Amino acid sequence: MGCNCNQSDNNSAGTIVEDKLGKCTKCMFIAFLGTLISWIICIVIYLKLPDPIVYIPSVGLVVLSFTIVFVAHVIAFIKHSRLG
Repeated sequence: MGCNCNQSDNNSAGTIVEDKLGKCTKCMFIAFLGTLISWIICIVIYLKLPDPIVYIPSVGLVVLSFTIVFVAHVIAFIKHSRLG
């Protein structure tokens, strides 16, 4: 039972984002889990490693990326639900 998010009639980036972002609950849940897990890993690295400042920039980039994708899904979902 999968989604058809990777199937598109038009392959332009704008169309893909407009047609799919915020519409698939499975993909939104995966984005949420990625965000949650990356934040947990970042906190664990910060608390447990002896010199976390070395790892935080690279881990922070991953956390930021997942967070941006999830927030984009939520914003698109709200936009789609308001416009009908």
